[in-house]
Amino acid sequence: MAIIGRIETGGSKVVHDRRFKATFGCLPKSCSDLWRLILTSNNENFMVEVDDLNNPGGGRGVRVQILRKTPKYKPAHLLWALYFMKVYPEENHAIATVNCDEKTFWKWTLIFIDALASLKGQVVRKE
Repeated sequence: MAIIGRIETGGSKVVHDRRFKATFGCLPKSCSDLWRLILTSNNENFMVEVDDLNNPGGGRGVRVQILRKTPKYKPAHLLWALYFMKVYPEENHAIATVNCDEKTFWKWTLIFIDALASLKGQVVRKE
């Protein structure tokens, strides 16, 4: 697994988890849970346009949702926000680490920090 552009070249899961937590402030499982919670929240930044289609075969009332557009946000953007909050790097260091321009970094970092803040009542706890 790559942690912000760095390819892990071996080591145990314990070492990987320790490095991940040192970089992002939480374990990969917590990060995955945050991603799921953000996507299922009512935050307007993560709403996607979908077409609902009834199952043509009848079936058990299964509904199919088709995305009209591919969302522009990515899991890496959540990692950017977690990295920023954990390390609080200078702008140039952060930009070099995540390999993007300033505008893109700030856009997605601030969107995801806002999304994380909106989950305050659901997930905040000390690990």
